[in-house]
Amino acid sequence: MSAGAAAMTRGDSSTGRGNGGRQNNHFENLENPAPDEGLIHGIYLSHGASNNLISNNAFRWISGGPMRVRNDSNGNLVRENLFTRTSVDPVGFFSEWSCSQSCATTYNQPAECGSHGNVFEYNTLYDGYDGKWLPSWHRTPAGADYVGPAGCSNDGEPWLETRSNVRP
Repeated sequence: MSAGAAAMTRGDSSTGRGNGGRQNNHFENLENPAPDEGLIHGIYLSHGASNNLISNNAFRWISGGPMRVRNDSNGNLVRENLFTRTSVDPVGFFSEWSCSQSCATTYNQPAECGSHGNVFEYNTLYDGYDGKWLPSWHRTPAGADYVGPAGCSNDGEPWLETRSNVRP
């Protein structure tokens, strides 16, 4: 982290914006009480927020998923960040949540497209919020192949590429 890094007291949400990002910040002590502990995030890119660079940030003591994408948020590069004491199980350090057709029916809202082309690399991954091992990523609906309803495309790209992340 740089000497001028900002300390965030709330998460950062970008909806429909892209070609930007967040570098050299501290996302710390973002906690919700049960049963809503998973509903807060360090960075939440949603509804087409694409082509962002998320780098050189520290994510600490975040009860929800520290890095989340949703609904066609594509081509985001998340690299060289530090993650410790983040995310209640089973959500990973990087996660996606999209409203599938069954979700859309249940909540009377449109189904959403899966995100694709995101990269999670060269990050330092310590432990989950409770101090236990945490998966690198989690996706809802489950499965690497979720594209979404008619009209959605993954442009032939995987939803996420992970590489060279370190677990000290």
